[in-house]
Amino acid sequence: MTMERKVREAALQLSKQFVEDYWNGNATAISAILAPEFTWIGVERGEFKYSRAQMLAIVQALADQSLPVATSFKDFTVACECADSVTIVGRTLARVGAEGGDRYVSPWFRMTFHWCQKDGKLRLAHVHISAPSNRPVLLSLGIVAGTSTLSTDEGPSGYRSGRTSTRDNSLILRDSAGTTHFLNPTSLLYLEADLQYTQVHTTEGTFRMGEVLRRVMQRMPASVVRIHRSYAVNVTRITSIEGNTIMLDSAVALPIPTKRRAAVRKSIVDTLNSLQDDSAAK
Repeated sequence: MTMERKVREAALQLSKQFVEDYWNGNATAISAILAPEFTWIGVERGEFKYSRAQMLAIVQALADQSLPVATSFKDFTVACECADSVTIVGRTLARVGAEGGDRYVSPWFRMTFHWCQKDGKLRLAHVHISAPSNRPVLLSLGIVAGTSTLSTDEGPSGYRSGRTSTRDNSLILRDSAGTTHFLNPTSLLYLEADLQYTQVHTTEGTFRMGEVLRRVMQRMPASVVRIHRSYAVNVTRITSIEGNTIMLDSAVALPIPTKRRAAVRKSIVDTLNSLQDDSAAK
């Protein structure tokens, strides 16, 4: 016999409530619904079969941040059910920070919730969070004991752009010495103007191109945004924006001109949203 309709509806509502309580750091509410044997799988490398205690530690860390959060939901539905359990799937997005000044903008994460009935009450036994590999997981809060709660060190698999030469989705750039570099777009960190040259900083090192930054930008994928007269950044590598400084996951800090701070922030957020929309359409 399948679960009653009211129980299915309760599982749908509780799944959305879990997301809101998670981002708002409501450890008391989360603790009340987790089954003792609760496990979860996150998007971070190594976040496999984490325990109930680890989940509560992350929620508490979010509570310590005390940042306003706005959550959105799509496609929440019952995936399967049996006599004493139900599985809910859906997509969720979170914006963390003051309105117009998001510190973190998530992609549309895919989420799976497995609920069990215990003593007449629904308890959450498992959560699985995933993000399609070609979506950016960006602007990480980086708040949990040396890791970020919802981030990946691999980034998207690459973006195709009419302005970008590709070989197996590689970015093809020739340096001033004549060497041709085939780059995964996600390995690009930032570009730096150097008189008539441009320094290209990547996860593998730095090389110099014999063109000005404006010309180099014409061959960049959509994920690269100009933030300063002297700098352009791959938005998929940003971990935070605080004041006039952009921090990258390589621990590099890049400046934002004070007068352009709002415009730069908006450009970055708009780029993230555009990349996510393009991925969702594919």
